[in-house]
Amino acid sequence: MSARLPDEILTESATNRRQRWDGRLHTEQVHLARSTGQRLAYDPAQNGWVHADAPDADDDPDLPIWACLSRLVLRPWRTDDLDHYHAMLDDADLWRYMTEDMPTPFSKAVAADLIAISNAGHHHEVRAIQTPHGVVGQVRLLWTGSDLQPGEAEISYWLGNAYRGRGWAWEAVRQMTQAAMRSRTGLQRVVAYVHPDNVASARVLIRAGYEPSRPRTADGWMGFSCARQTV
Repeated sequence: MSARLPDEILTESATNRRQRWDGRLHTEQVHLARSTGQRLAYDPAQNGWVHADAPDADDDPDLPIWACLSRLVLRPWRTDDLDHYHAMLDDADLWRYMTEDMPTPFSKAVAADLIAISNAGHHHEVRAIQTPHGVVGQVRLLWTGSDLQPGEAEISYWLGNAYRGRGWAWEAVRQMTQAAMRSRTGLQRVVAYVHPDNVASARVLIRAGYEPSRPRTADGWMGFSCARQTV
């Protein structure tokens, strides 16, 4: 079984709907833009190519360059996050594209255990996504695993249902990836795998600077990767 990134995602950034701060274009998008005569500009703040005619956030030409660099902070989960953490995860729809099944029943005691697991061990790094609107979800980097090659890590993430569609996920993925590359000199590549039906999550990775790669052999989930030299 194989999974291919839908064409509408590959070509999405070639339209004027994309804003300058939606993230740098990946290689296929750059080739597409050049082949269709679209103007490109190199954005040093995002370390990559963007559409020269793309609007700035909120269509404000006077927006300062740092305004959209980071609207969030990544921090460990705390015990006082429990009620909100439980409320966000107590949602069957959120678990639909996760690799694990939703615990049944999903009690606060189970949620407390998950917070404890998130902050334990050296095999992963888990961070709550703190925004001006409060905590909206989670991003995780797995450092060790049977499917990982030397120099690889795997990123995963989720957002509470009420916080989707606001750009929080791709910002968190980009920030987590860049921080990992800076702090771990041996890290060469971060990979991610997305259910073939989860188009929204695929868009998150593309906007965060990831490129499509081979699907995962075990289940055919779409593959994405971000190499050190492209961060």
